[in-house]
Amino acid sequence: MLDFIGRLTARQRDPRLLLGPGDDCALIRAAPGRAIVLTTDEMAEGTHFLLPRSTPEQIGRKLARINLSDMAGMGNAVPVAALCGAGLPESTPWQWVRKFTEALMSELNSFNVSLAGGNLTRSDKIHVYLTVTGEAKPSETARRGGARPGDIIFGIGAFGEARAGLEILLSGKPAEPRFKKLLDSFWLPPIQLEAGAVIGKRRLAAALMDNSDGLYKSVKTIAAASGCGALIEVNEDALSPALAAYCAARKKNWRDYVVSGGEDYGLVLAVNPRKARDFIETFPRACCFGVMTAGRDILFHENCKPRNFEHF
Repeated sequence: MLDFIGRLTARQRDPRLLLGPGDDCALIRAAPGRAIVLTTDEMAEGTHFLLPRSTPEQIGRKLARINLSDMAGMGNAVPVAALCGAGLPESTPWQWVRKFTEALMSELNSFNVSLAGGNLTRSDKIHVYLTVTGEAKPSETARRGGARPGDIIFGIGAFGEARAGLEILLSGKPAEPRFKKLLDSFWLPPIQLEAGAVIGKRRLAAALMDNSDGLYKSVKTIAAASGCGALIEVNEDALSPALAAYCAARKKNWRDYVVSGGEDYGLVLAVNPRKARDFIETFPRACCFGVMTAGRDILFHENCKPRNFEHF
């Protein structure tokens, strides 16, 4: 296994990575005047994916993206390198390990991130995790706790598509061609690094986070961190054509997916009204979801019925 990873990582030529796999630690060149940014996330069999309905390639690519989404949720944070760990049953086929590792590295490299090392151990079920390190100017980062009453709530990216894709996956039936995008949204969610960078550089967000657990939970998290409440209303600008077709075919309320669906990995943010025009001109396809309020209550327009998102 170590020889295999060594052969793969030997192809990396990232000047920021001074020392990669093979030693006790990796060494990364830090740019002057920048802070180190760290994030970690995991995927566990039975909680985040089911076998044999999930391929090692799908798991590897998604593991990379869900971690990079956290970087986007910090503003202008530039990911640099990653450490991967895995707990694998003794019965795990070598081909599974090879395909997972190659897919993970390919996905990281597509975002200019090097795999700098990791760890492997035995476990009862497959469990993989990734730690990504990056760098940022502290003044170009955004946090969850900066919202104030009157700030406008916006969202960037798809909302509700991944939940629909998960339902298709769990059905065990092949996806209709018109719903393939929903499966892609679950396994390969678009990551908003470029949007996060612009938001950070131009300081457009009073509060910002990535949308991993659904709109309702994201807004609730920002509100709690900021000491605010929120009033949420979901209009049709948040409805994508793919989700509209799926909900119409299944006779389901699309707002339930937008509000309570998870794993979309877009961005949710609060914007000071004085910066709202600049934000809308910069992100014309962003959705407006309401306003931050005084107090601590999370209130919804009558067209919304929120619930907390849960994995499998």
